[in-house]
Amino acid sequence: MIWGSLSGNQVYNVYKRINGVYICIAVLNSNNSNNIQSYIDTTVNINNGQLAGTDLLYKVGWLNGERFSYTNIVTVPITNSAMDKSLEENIPSEFSIEQNYPNPFNPTTTIGYSIPNTGRVSIKLFDMLGREVKDLFEGIQQAGTYDLSVNCSNLASGVYIYKIEYNDKMLSKKMILQK
Repeated sequence: MIWGSLSGNQVYNVYKRINGVYICIAVLNSNNSNNIQSYIDTTVNINNGQLAGTDLLYKVGWLNGERFSYTNIVTVPITNSAMDKSLEENIPSEFSIEQNYPNPFNPTTTIGYSIPNTGRVSIKLFDMLGREVKDLFEGIQQAGTYDLSVNCSNLASGVYIYKIEYNDKMLSKKMILQK
């Protein structure tokens, strides 16, 4: 999804219709230097064919004065050709993690990562002394690219390390919580 950005600092919420209800799946920040905003829903897995012939529904919301405003609903049809293209092009070739965004953040941020094959994934947050402060995710995931939204409202300001383990590999990066 791509949309024009409003002037000034703005927070956009991306909503997806899940089981008949619109759920916020991403929070994006904008400032005067942004001309457009965009979001890619990497949580959709069309490789297994279960979504063929269905439509995904999205909308974007933002605070407009004292009330919330929304875009028109965007419909994304899932076709068999989209599934074929996904199988060919959307599987990452290697395990990688991205720098969280925004960074510094308060209190939520997003961590992006990719895994090339189905495997066990563990994502944990550590303080600078190496103590685990938050278990963010643990489980089996299919090959793909993911965005994990992290809420750190219960943590103190400071520098933290997020570590992602995938099968026998491990990658980490620093992030700054600034309240």
